[in-house]
Amino acid sequence: MKDFYDVHSHIINLSHPDFFSFVKRVNIGEYLFILSIPIIGPLISAFFYASAKKKIINSLSFMDNDISFALSILEKKDILPFFNERLKLENEEYDRIVITPLVIDFGQKYSVSNENIWYNMSPHKAVKYQVIDLFQGISEFYKENKVDKKVLIFPFLGLNPVNYQLEDEYDENGNIKLIGIKSLLDKYFKNFSKENISERKRLLFENMGNFHDIESLGNYAFCGIKLYPPLGFDPWPDDEKEREKVLYIYDYCNKKSIPLTTHIGVGGFQTINENKCKIFSSPLRWREILKMFPDLKVNFAHLNNKTFFKEIIFTVVENKNVYTDLAYSCFSEKEYENLEKRIRKYGLNIYDKLMNKILFGTDFSISLIKVPSYLSLLKNFLNTRAFYGVKNLLVNKNPERFLFSI
Repeated sequence: MKDFYDVHSHIINLSHPDFFSFVKRVNIGEYLFILSIPIIGPLISAFFYASAKKKIINSLSFMDNDISFALSILEKKDILPFFNERLKLENEEYDRIVITPLVIDFGQKYSVSNENIWYNMSPHKAVKYQVIDLFQGISEFYKENKVDKKVLIFPFLGLNPVNYQLEDEYDENGNIKLIGIKSLLDKYFKNFSKENISERKRLLFENMGNFHDIESLGNYAFCGIKLYPPLGFDPWPDDEKEREKVLYIYDYCNKKSIPLTTHIGVGGFQTINENKCKIFSSPLRWREILKMFPDLKVNFAHLNNKTFFKEIIFTVVENKNVYTDLAYSCFSEKEYENLEKRIRKYGLNIYDKLMNKILFGTDFSISLIKVPSYLSLLKNFLNTRAFYGVKNLLVNKNPERFLFSI
């Protein structure tokens, strides 16, 4: 049974991101401002913003569902029609799709978002509630029969070290008040090892859909870890305590071959200023890390990046276990062709090396502000003339190596 992989998606509902970063992310703010202008607003909206309005409503319509119903919608309206029993891509046939929903830690503890208003603290959205919603939804989605499903779901844990101490914090009675990074990693990844990595996919599948409460959620619930610089994660912080935290994470993941996906580029759910985001979200911020941990598996998300395209390419090509993905990169067949042309400008040698490191990803459901459906994202890649002869690398061989090989 061969699997088609989408390594970059977000299965979230409207309660998970903080409202202000969400409004900015889907460009609702500009639209609402224009609508507020008397007479002019409705006219501009009617002529120029009808398409944007439709996409925003479409996005909100999907994300207003609970997770289990959203997954059922995806299955019925997008995944089953895409496979139509069995999917043929070039010389390969696929039975199922594997999606790896990336949890984002929207914690933002104790940060000021706007000094000009009274309630000026950034909303604190504890990541555990997003985790509970996601796994409860997955459990309900698979409650009847997961064996015959066309979709497998292997989430990534969202982690922002700024929101944690390295060690557990205890109350006056000796009970854990706040879990530390060390305990958090052990809770979900203690049983991961390079020696049993060939069994990892099977164990993830066996555990998939088994959820009772977050206390009992443990090993093989998550497939990897998601890092998100636009919300303040610094891959290589100057502060000694913060540096100690990230070094522990990298060392832990390196020893156990746990894959990391990190956002590259400004934008997204961004709460830090532009200059800081450029520094934190640059591939160059990983230079010292990759020297210290040359076997660390990292996916530099968003290849088709206006700011760091060249830096992504050369960092990926020069490091054995560094990959990149196509999430939020192409929204039509033609855009895939344009991306391939950009890559080919670096020469055949670079192109060939990169084809073994690119992972197919969609950035669904965030990408609904660009396209009408998940099905359209899948079909654009299936039908594009770009990447002819190497598509199976991008949707199967490369993702399986990234997720389940040393």
